Amino acid sequence: MENQTVVLDTGLPKLIQDTTLTPTITKINAPAPSPIDSVVPNKLTPIERHESDIRFLNSSLQAMIDADKQPKTSFHPKNIAASRELGTKIQPNSGPEIHEQRAELIQRLLTGLNSESQAGIIRESIRLTDEIIRNRARVENSRGADADEVRRKYREADSETTGLSIDEKVKTRLGKFFGPRIISDFDGTMSEDPENYLFRLIPANELADPIMTEHGRDILPLMHSLYWQPLLQENADHFYAAGQYTPLRKGVNEFMEFADKNRIPLTILSTGFVPFLRGAMSQLTASEGIDLIGVTDNSVWSSDKGTIVRDFAQSDKNRAVFFLGDGSTDVPALEAKDMIACYFALAGSSFERQLQKEGALYYPYQDFNDIQSTFQGLTK
Repeated sequence: MENQTVVLDTGLPKLIQDTTLTPTITKINAPAPSPIDSVVPNKLTPIERHESDIRFLNSSLQAMIDADKQPKTSFHPKNIAASRELGTKIQPNSGPEIHEQRAELIQRLLTGLNSESQAGIIRESIRLTDEIIRNRARVENSRGADADEVRRKYREADSETTGLSIDEKVKTRLGKFFGPRIISDFDGTMSEDPENYLFRLIPANELADPIMTEHGRDILPLMHSLYWQPLLQENADHFYAAGQYTPLRKGVNEFMEFADKNRIPLTILSTGFVPFLRGAMSQLTASEGIDLIGVTDNSVWSSDKGTIVRDFAQSDKNRAVFFLGDGSTDVPALEAKDMIACYFALAGSSFERQLQKEGALYYPYQDFNDIQSTFQGLTK
């Protein structure tokens, strides 16, 4: 397998500016056929072949990282300082003790890599985190008359429907606007069985997800820099193929056709990868015109769902925003609940439980036929 070393050009923070260090990250080119493929190539189904390639790609990525480790390699002092800076950025509302714990986690994950790789990964993680911080500040600072008007419309509608059913409440809210705008999560919302396919079909998930499960998704920029970024830059076709094999929830295609026919703007907002989302959309007959906001090789902003949903809602005062979700990664969308007409939550999900806890307006669903039926009733 041929490796390529590429110098990152993302603006080195002052804490780790050092001409003696050239931050690098190793990109992986498409892997050679895995041993199982070469033995029984005609007996593998397309999805089995893809799974085999992903296992091989994951092992190759881990081997690349292991090969970069050198005996007794320790953190360069400036890398230690930068890891503390990153630890502060990824949990800005926490106290110094949490910041130091995050810094220790960062150093533990990168210990063994040579100093150049440590610097490159930390620098890129800081850049990704700064992007989230800047966009959050931009959206917060852009709150103005349009945002106030959206909230006023919802307050007015609620005062007119006190004691009435959720259908009447949501219809009245929607009636204050030109029409609806739909923002939907993907994994677990539009797709089924994400715990299965995310690990089987998407490169590096089995390496990074256990760490994020233990330490929280706020370390996504670090995991992205360490694992996913080089794969997205050189092996995006594997992410696209994974999307093509992903099982979609019943009624998704028909709902997309319904939204297209009724000219309802629809955005998929996901912490999944854009090539993967494009592959999933290739299964549909009405995917043109759907906006995709997801993780790319140089951005993880889509993980900040609360900010993005608010940005949509206050950027178009003529559309009532509806949000569709299913799990813990969708809970941040509740940060914008004063700007949301109504939510849809997978019945029995953690997202539904949080909506109940916060008293937000929502409809439960089992599949997208339920969602389409509800919208048909609301838009008559």
